[in-house]
Amino acid sequence: MASTEESTVLIWNNNMVGRGHQVMGHSSLNINGVWNHGGDITPNYVSWWPGDTGSNMAKPQESFSRDGLLEKYLPDHIIRLKSLDVPVMLSKWRDVRTKENAHYRERVKNCSTIVGRILRAGSEKATCALWYGHSVIWTPLKVKRLAFKLGGVEVDWKDFEQQLRKERAEISCRWMMKRDRKHGNPNTPARF
Repeated sequence: MASTEESTVLIWNNNMVGRGHQVMGHSSLNINGVWNHGGDITPNYVSWWPGDTGSNMAKPQESFSRDGLLEKYLPDHIIRLKSLDVPVMLSKWRDVRTKENAHYRERVKNCSTIVGRILRAGSEKATCALWYGHSVIWTPLKVKRLAFKLGGVEVDWKDFEQQLRKERAEISCRWMMKRDRKHGNPNTPARF
């Protein structure tokens, strides 16, 4: 049975535009709506990055704040989802992030692959959505489409920021801006 907790998908769009603004894009997921953990890897925040060693090893990130520092700007899309099976999603994420010698591969096991996998675990709709529920190569755009297919609703940055501040989640003013004037959440200053 699905939990009534809200899940939040965060999307940093792919943006290979040149002029020093080449961005691979990123997908992450807060499974249960709890944002303030601090410290170690959180059991509810899904974010999959390449490891530091230059190998194919993976390194989960601990928080939305850490993702923002790495991306250097706010997510382009914040999508809220309800009626997902939160306990199943938490279990699936625990299995992924604690797997020994887990790998990151840019095309076939990236951040979007992992977020898509966790979303599919939490929704029967995703397993039935042939065009959105399965993909050989996952991208932030495909995760965004899956989130909307599962009933997700886009959230304005100001509303999202209020929630983070209310929960005293760690956020940094250094990256609290959108990527540029054309892209990103409305009502947010642009980085470029």
